[in-house]
Amino acid sequence: MSVNPDEDQLTVVVPNAGGASQDSLGQQVSFTAGSQPVSVSLAPDKTSAYVAMRHSQQLVRVIGLNSGTAQTATVDLSFGSSGGVKVGSEPSGVALLHTAPSPSSPTTARRRSQ
Repeated sequence: MSVNPDEDQLTVVVPNAGGASQDSLGQQVSFTAGSQPVSVSLAPDKTSAYVAMRHSQQLVRVIGLNSGTAQTATVDLSFGSSGGVKVGSEPSGVALLHTAPSPSSPTTARRRSQ
């Protein structure tokens, strides 16, 4: 997968589809003009992805990557009345964890002590 900020698209490539000798284009997903997708991360289910949109300051979920007709939806980053998580001005990346680390995990404890 790759994003094309100039064309506001996500391109999905299927490696060696069906035993073919070459990779093939799975599909191209178009976003709102001017949204400027800059980063993509494949979700653990391998059928959806998350795309950071620099200009529109959004996180977009793309579902159905394996269906041939992917759909997009803006991710609701709000949590209650606190106003939610802001992606900030011109987000430039996205990363996913399979599960959130617990506060008592060794990794989390190490980060807090540094």
